[in-house]
Amino acid sequence: MRKFYFVLLSIFFGISFIPAALAHQPRIVYQQQISRTNPVLVKNPEISQAFYAELRGQPEYYKVVSDRAFNLYVGILSPKIADAKKDFSVEMSGDANDIGVLNGSHCEWTEFYEPFAGDDYWKGPEFKQNQPGGEYLIKVYNSDNRGKYVLVVGQAESFPLSESLKLFVSLPKLKHYFGKSGFTAFFNLIGLFLLILLLIAAIVVFVLIRLFKMIRKKMQRTPL
Repeated sequence: MRKFYFVLLSIFFGISFIPAALAHQPRIVYQQQISRTNPVLVKNPEISQAFYAELRGQPEYYKVVSDRAFNLYVGILSPKIADAKKDFSVEMSGDANDIGVLNGSHCEWTEFYEPFAGDDYWKGPEFKQNQPGGEYLIKVYNSDNRGKYVLVVGQAESFPLSESLKLFVSLPKLKHYFGKSGFTAFFNLIGLFLLILLLIAAIVVFVLIRLFKMIRKKMQRTPL
């Protein structure tokens, strides 16, 4: 039993390690139809979230709703791929008033490598400003409304257990987004760690089965 409890504790602390590996909660939206009438709803706008998207001929929109004052942070990234674009612009408005514009065409994009997932990006302009509660609209576009981009909203790092579990599914999709095989999701620090967790989970299942068989045998031997 002590070994069983040790394995459970290993899984718990293992999953809790993932927040240190990813600063943003990934949001896979590049397969969705996003428009002004069908915007992506951004929940908890102060929590750091990265929306992996792609323009396909028209601007895309994100709706931010907050019932209290909050710090609005918005940044734009571009995946470093063969046809990467570095001219994305972002407009932010609230209550029919513009509150900020990020002009990617007039900005020097800087290259950076994210070591945990093992991907390269171009980093564009950023915006940060305190805003009162209300509804806000974020518009992403470029000269021909084409190309992959990553919209980052929020700066507060938060990675609860539910997000850690979602990472199992989203990481292979992120690799497809970068034009890589889904199998490469495990050829990095996060992927390797997830494989270790899966191995630990398999050990837990094995221990549970053995424990169940032992209890059943003991009950069968016990006289009524």
